[in-house]
Amino acid sequence: MVSYLVKEFKRKNTVDISGNPKALRKLRNAAEKAKRTLSFDLEAIIDIDALYQGIDFALS
Repeated sequence: MVSYLVKEFKRKNTVDISGNPKALRKLRNAAEKAKRTLSFDLEAIIDIDALYQGIDFALS
């Protein structure tokens, strides 16, 4: 799931964050939260403020 989120961030912002440990940690935490939400709901929203260099990331 994290690799999918990295690809989506790159697609939306043309920035590759795969080498940034802090951004990957934020994505991993958001992915875990989304997986827990999806275990009992049909949709999960991922919304991370300032994921990388002040760029926000949102996905549902």
